[in-house]
Amino acid sequence: MNEREWTMTGLEFRVMMEQFGRDRLPFPLQIRATASSAAEYHRRCHEASIGIATKMDEDLREAGRILLDPRLRIEVVGHTRSKSAADGSADVKIRGHAAIRHDSAAVLIQQPGIDDSSGGPVTVRLVASYRAVNRVLDALPESPKGTNPRIDIPRPSPIGQSTANSVVFENSTGSTSREHFDRLLARRRTSAGEILICPGKATDNRVEKDLAGFHWVDNADDGRYLVRSGSTVSVIPASDSDVAAEVRRLAAEVVAET
Repeated sequence: MNEREWTMTGLEFRVMMEQFGRDRLPFPLQIRATASSAAEYHRRCHEASIGIATKMDEDLREAGRILLDPRLRIEVVGHTRSKSAADGSADVKIRGHAAIRHDSAAVLIQQPGIDDSSGGPVTVRLVASYRAVNRVLDALPESPKGTNPRIDIPRPSPIGQSTANSVVFENSTGSTSREHFDRLLARRRTSAGEILICPGKATDNRVEKDLAGFHWVDNADDGRYLVRSGSTVSVIPASDSDVAAEVRRLAAEVVAET
């Protein structure tokens, strides 16, 4: 199939989703109205409706249908940080979403907005399903593969108060791997976030079941690592193709279990 792409304002995207019958945005997209009055808000919504009408065609309708009822979703959410932002003040939100159904997929990338809780313009792509993983991972910033070797540490049962690194796992007794882990995750990060693979369409205000996922961490002057959490916590240096392969592996597992 021929790949199609549309770029629209956040409000245009929200109006389009409402026209398709959905009042909840695909996660992690966020849009907040900034109108000074109800009249101003209604005027902007009317303008957004006109904007969507000029873009609407059968391919965009198909993208909307896939977003409403996918077989599989890939959700990318995180932050990038500028080199000068030691306090996090320049953190920029990363938002990507892929909805996959049969041979086609709809991929959303939202640009940063005015703050962390409101995103900017949205790019909608209608692509062949096999391209969805690479397209949604375009939301991640460029980063080389990490230079440190893989680390695997068993996760013991949680005990006592958590520390900064025990968000990922609790203390192990003085192992070299643990020391390497602490040093690796203590480095200054330029980007970090989570990639989730979820079956079916989102259910409003319900805990998702049968999902899978992992984190990525980009360390300054080093590179990218993916972090798997389970009975063992693994920190693995990862190239772009490694991240894509991990998403595909988990997607295959999720589909097989549903």
